[in-house]
Amino acid sequence: MPELREARAQDLPALSQLISWVWLQTYADQGVRPAFAGHLQDTFSPVALQAWLQAGHRCWLVEDAGHLQGMIHVSLDSCCPVAWQDGPEAEVSELYVVPPLSRHGLGRALLAHAREQLPDRALWLSVWAPNERAIAFYEREQGRRLGETWFELDRQRHLNWIYGWLAQAADRGA
Repeated sequence: MPELREARAQDLPALSQLISWVWLQTYADQGVRPAFAGHLQDTFSPVALQAWLQAGHRCWLVEDAGHLQGMIHVSLDSCCPVAWQDGPEAEVSELYVVPPLSRHGLGRALLAHAREQLPDRALWLSVWAPNERAIAFYEREQGRRLGETWFELDRQRHLNWIYGWLAQAADRGA
């Protein structure tokens, strides 16, 4: 039975590999460029992930029998590039599920868990515009498209859509 839990320091090597696997599967449809390798090393190495935890970011994992299957990383100090609500917010910086287990409810469970753990914060994220599967998922999960932003890598700009969820307290009318 999969367990949803907070990431720990000993998870970071496997977590780094999980993120790299999903990132490459999503973005490297023409192969791996040096810029991709550099981005993965700089952003998702175990050392970089340790910095997340030390900075107070929240990271939850789905694990089953010692196998990491998915993760969500929430940055509490990021501001949405689009003004869309008045209360505190947090960015879902990454929400990744290993490809063989996509569409098994793990992403839904991770997103719901983050919302439950941070009920007074609106959550937002950016998603690469060509990533139709992720966009369909966020829309099924009642994410609202708020606008656009750009991800830059190796002097190339990539359109991303911004999606958001109001704080659960606001959703309940509190």
